Amino acid sequence: MTVSKTQFINLFGRQYKVRCPSGEETVLKQTEDLLNQQLQATKKGSGLTNREDIIMMTALNLCRSIVEQQEKDKAAAKHLAESQAAAMVNPPQKELNKRTGGSAIADAASKASQFLKEKRP
Repeated sequence: MTVSKTQFINLFGRQYKVRCPSGEETVLKQTEDLLNQQLQATKKGSGLTNREDIIMMTALNLCRSIVEQQEKDKAAAKHLAESQAAAMVNPPQKELNKRTGGSAIADAASKASQFLKEKRP
């Protein structure tokens, strides 16, 4: 069972009391620092002055980043799965050459071409 400790963090000039699992204090501090950086960047870049508006805009920006990363992860996973499936169906040419002692595809193409020439009237 994970034991939680009460920790205090400062976000955007306000102190908050939060529970943090034992051993994760460093991650909490890094999270606090990153969120403060994001809040300051939103304040600077947006011209917003209302604290709640700055927090809301920062939350939206962070969520957008998460959604974009999830889409990239899905695309990468799909590409990886397709690559693995293709590798299973079509072994790499190098491996095929090892097994057959030469360029199996080139040999098959040559034989097919010769066959077609012989069968034409």
